[in-house]
Amino acid sequence: MTLELFPYSQLAADVGPGWDVPRSKFPGITLAQNVRQRHQVDELLPRAQEAGGQIVKPANDTGCGRYGGYFADPDGCLLVP
Repeated sequence: MTLELFPYSQLAADVGPGWDVPRSKFPGITLAQNVRQRHQVDELLPRAQEAGGQIVKPANDTGCGRYGGYFADPDGCLLVP
């Protein structure tokens, strides 16, 4: 797996004209990277940070047997490992 994070304006330019528009801080959408074992979450969060992301919520037990956290890409889009 490769994790690549792009700034909003760069990705919008790749999509095409008219896509580089103002956004709210939290549009109510997150992306998830599901992994099989909890140690993979602990490995993924630092990799995201090294790639330019920001840890928003460290990994923890979330209930129902799940384990995860949140990180934001350079533009603030939230992702869940």
